[in-house]
Amino acid sequence: MQQDIKSLLKSADGLKAEYREHFNTEFPDRIVGWWDPLHVEHHPEELEQSIAKMKKDIEKAIETNTPIEEIPEEIWKNMIF
Repeated sequence: MQQDIKSLLKSADGLKAEYREHFNTEFPDRIVGWWDPLHVEHHPEELEQSIAKMKKDIEKAIETNTPIEEIPEEIWKNMIF
């Protein structure tokens, strides 16, 4: 994996850690995220933009003390990716 992609994914991990610290809970798993993991390797510039959007959303969640809502499990099981 390219170094810049690794660095960007590390920054995403840092954002998740900030979320965990603030809300005292794990970052939600059942969400439609900010990037397509199958697309990252060939388009790292899209990952960079997506990390910026993720940062903005997490900062807003923390600022407003509103956790990111998980998709209910019943709906998640029926989603096609």
